[in-house]
Amino acid sequence: MLTNGKSRLEIGDWVRGKSGDGELLHGYIESVDSLQDIVKVHVVACDNKETVGKTIRLPRKWLEKLPAPAMDREGYILSLIDLALETRDKQWFLELFETLTILQTHTKESEAGRRRNSAPNDRLRVSGILE
Repeated sequence: MLTNGKSRLEIGDWVRGKSGDGELLHGYIESVDSLQDIVKVHVVACDNKETVGKTIRLPRKWLEKLPAPAMDREGYILSLIDLALETRDKQWFLELFETLTILQTHTKESEAGRRRNSAPNDRLRVSGILE
């Protein structure tokens, strides 16, 4: 874990920054060397296409921690599942799949509840009792 007063960096955090050549990059932290203030970042997007998919070492001060996204949208989780598959991270894939399953179950239960709650009123409206 590293900090420079702004934010603490830990394994798994998403970051953005610049490489030594000034290329903009986006990725997640694979390891942190607190003694040397160096972070290993797995690059998922970069100005230099050859850097994408590689793990590079960068000084902490060249990186900015990205805010953790809310894990409440199915599409976002599906995108992360694709990334977990691409990086062959089985543990992360299993965690994301569990989150997706819980989200889908909750969504189905909520929709079923709304239908149950609205059905009597809809019937009353159709019969002319509720206007």
